Amino acid sequence: MHPNKTYNMTLKKNLAFISVFMLIATSGIPFFQGQLPLILISLMLTGLTFLMHTNRQVDRRFLFFVVLVLLLQIFQGATGGQYFWSTYFGLIIRFIWGYLVIRVTKINFLKLYVKILYFFSYISIFFYLAMVLIPNSQAIFEKLSSPFAFFPFTPTVENAQTFHIIIYNFHGYRYLTQSNESLQMIRNCGPFWEPGAFVGFLIMALFFLYISEGTIKNKKGLIFIIAMITTYSTTGYLALMLSLYVLLKAEFNRYKVIVIPLLAAVSLFAFFNVAFLNNKIKDQSARDSDKSRFGSAARDLAFFIESPLFGQGRNAESAYGQATSGDATTNNGLTSTLAGMGLLYMIAFSWMMIYSLKRLSKFYQRRSVVPLYFIFLLISFSETYYTIPFFMSLAFLYVITDYKARSAVKTGLNIPPVKVSYT
Repeated sequence: MHPNKTYNMTLKKNLAFISVFMLIATSGIPFFQGQLPLILISLMLTGLTFLMHTNRQVDRRFLFFVVLVLLLQIFQGATGGQYFWSTYFGLIIRFIWGYLVIRVTKINFLKLYVKILYFFSYISIFFYLAMVLIPNSQAIFEKLSSPFAFFPFTPTVENAQTFHIIIYNFHGYRYLTQSNESLQMIRNCGPFWEPGAFVGFLIMALFFLYISEGTIKNKKGLIFIIAMITTYSTTGYLALMLSLYVLLKAEFNRYKVIVIPLLAAVSLFAFFNVAFLNNKIKDQSARDSDKSRFGSAARDLAFFIESPLFGQGRNAESAYGQATSGDATTNNGLTSTLAGMGLLYMIAFSWMMIYSLKRLSKFYQRRSVVPLYFIFLLISFSETYYTIPFFMSLAFLYVITDYKARSAVKTGLNIPPVKVSYT
């Protein structure tokens, strides 16, 4: 092979890896989070890759969606009497970046994501066990993390976390000091800002593993599941059970006489006998302040009813933005999106994501992975995923199906290849 061609291929692979990593990193790793310059630098790098290694075309479906989102936000400004252009274009930039990352990586997007999350999961299990088993481990890790207590640029997130080593966040110690003693325990955050966020990335990794390899019954799947268990996330456990049912449906059907009663028994035992799960659910249900999931959902829905189609707007100076600032920040991604962006936006984003999952199922010749959308709705009840670049990019997974090299897809099914046009 010609040296220049080898160099170009290596450069393309490295740029693809960096693009996917930065999309993940700026979406939830504290060292990279909330820093617009990092997003802009990553966007320029991905844009350069797009110009160098693609046909430089974007599809009309993406353009229509982006224009629709921009017009919806402008309409919000017109009805509210004040325009927030930086907020409008900030959302559009994140959509463009997510689209371009998938556009330049194509079929490798899923594989790279699984590879990166597998590394993070492996590391997280190691450090989680060390946190739990090693005496005085918090003091040890405080010294280990001290060189990383800075940010490349000034973060916009409040109370930015610095107790980490970039690839792992020791924020899990924080749960030892909760006011409710029954909830005091060390939890696994992975490299992300909290355990619940880690769950969201792991659920996607589990589905991406199934789509790209045709199974989760391997070492990667096992590591993802173990990592999810160590988060002690109630929403995460429910999402995991639903995911396993979807991804292992044949196994469930084959042994349903045994599996269904067993799962029911385990679920009842977990709720009534595992103190953490039982007390955490009761704690969230009992709290009616705006800081709880249910309290913030009730407040969000009140704003949603006032403007159901177009939403209240996301800027901090809007009525909804002021109501969710300071101590009353929202932690319910689903209802905050309905309140801030409205039903039309939710319908458009949902259609794009469901369409993408249908295309992926057909292209890879898998059982339908559309249920992932409903699991995404579930986990969004506890995290604000709808404004996070990686999760925003889920609307554009259909771009992967433009890839024509069918030999790179592990089908496992003896049916003719499916040709999917890229429009």
